[in-house]
Amino acid sequence: MLALNVFLDYRVDRIRPGSLRKDHDRFYPGIRQRPGVKIRYWVSPMLARHGSLSVRLREQQVTMLGDDQGAIVEGYAKSVWWARRLLLGYGEQVKALEPEKLVVAMRETVQAMGRLYEEEK
Repeated sequence: MLALNVFLDYRVDRIRPGSLRKDHDRFYPGIRQRPGVKIRYWVSPMLARHGSLSVRLREQQVTMLGDDQGAIVEGYAKSVWWARRLLLGYGEQVKALEPEKLVVAMRETVQAMGRLYEEEK
C-alpha cells in the first residue's frame, strides 16, 4: 500500500488490465502538488543569447553569465526522468549541474548514445 501524497511516474501502456483499483470516488484537482526535484543546468551562450529557453520548470530562474558564457537555469522538474528528457531536447547545448543523480543519468545516457554511433570495425 502506498502512502498518501506519494506520486509515481509510470507509463499507461504498461498497466496490466485488472491491476488497478479505485480507492475513492472523488478527485480534488489542485490539492496535492508533487514536490518535484530541484535541478540546475548550464546552457550555451548561443541559447542564452537568443533567449531560446522556454519555461519548462516550476519556479524557473535564469541567471545570465557575464562575458558571453551562457546561463544557469534552476527550477523544479517533475522527476529526474523528466529533467533528463528536457535536457536531451537541447542536445549538446546544455550540461546538467545538479542534482548528482541527474548528472549521472545524463552521463550514462550520452555514453549509451555514443556506443550506438561508434563505427563498426
